[in-house]
Amino acid sequence: MTVAGSRIAGTGSAFPKRVVTNAELCRELEGKPGESVEGFSPEWIRQVTGIETRHFSGSDETTSELATAAARRALEAASLDASALDGILVATCTPDTPMPAAAALVQAKLGARNAFAYDLNAACSGFHHAWATAHAFLASGQANHLLVVGADVLTKITDYTDRKSCILFGDGAGAMVLSRAENVPPSRFRLTADGEGAEMLRIPAGASGMAMKGHEIFKASVRTMVDLSEKILADAGLTTADIHHVVPHQANLRILERVAKQMKIPLDRFAMNITTRGNTSGATVPTALDEAVRSGKIKRGDRLLVPVFGAGLTAGAAIVTY
Repeated sequence: MTVAGSRIAGTGSAFPKRVVTNAELCRELEGKPGESVEGFSPEWIRQVTGIETRHFSGSDETTSELATAAARRALEAASLDASALDGILVATCTPDTPMPAAAALVQAKLGARNAFAYDLNAACSGFHHAWATAHAFLASGQANHLLVVGADVLTKITDYTDRKSCILFGDGAGAMVLSRAENVPPSRFRLTADGEGAEMLRIPAGASGMAMKGHEIFKASVRTMVDLSEKILADAGLTTADIHHVVPHQANLRILERVAKQMKIPLDRFAMNITTRGNTSGATVPTALDEAVRSGKIKRGDRLLVPVFGAGLTAGAAIVTY
């Protein structure tokens, strides 16, 4: 079955120059205020999270700068000039400023004069939600080409006194050019929220850092991503055997191992960069997708399952064809 909808025309990603190893992070935290964690070491971080390196942004590496760099690569991959864009959606919880939107800054940097531009904040689920929104614009005929970006600089709002959570985060941006297309396989999106769980992961009013109940988030993310994946597969009349690759939000490798085990999907069918990039919030899905496309892991015609989970609590799942 084919329908009028959207297709992924191009992808791109960008990361800050500075790469921080577990050993370097441990050295930076040594002697500074924070909770005492028994056995805290580079190897402990790797065992608990699966993360070995992440990127830290400098003062001049803002959300909009990273987003623009990723966007340029996506436009190049799509062979599309920025002037052809009808709109720009930036998913971020760390904009350069509360106002104006990061998307407006990206529009100006790209010279995309014909594009509307706005931000969307659904935390780690943000890119998925922006993707769903862009798809609706395209499928309904209200646009021809849209740029969707997930970009965050979480290290600038991380609470480094919380040793169990500060080890997770890195900075980065991923972008996707979506174009309207006829006679393409249908894309499906599920979006959910559970505001009763908002206290699990938040930035308290007046605070400068995140507060996270890590154990509760771990359990909720596994449960929710598995549940939504099973539901959207059932809606589509598909099974896991019909999925070529899973492109999930990546908060922690151990979460993804649990999801893979419960869904009986081999981990090598997951497109991931958590080990080298860390949890980049709204950028995890588009950066992992871009890297998998550029490496040849994901090819044209591959069917993708995209489960996500984030603060809010927000969550979602998608089935799309690359």
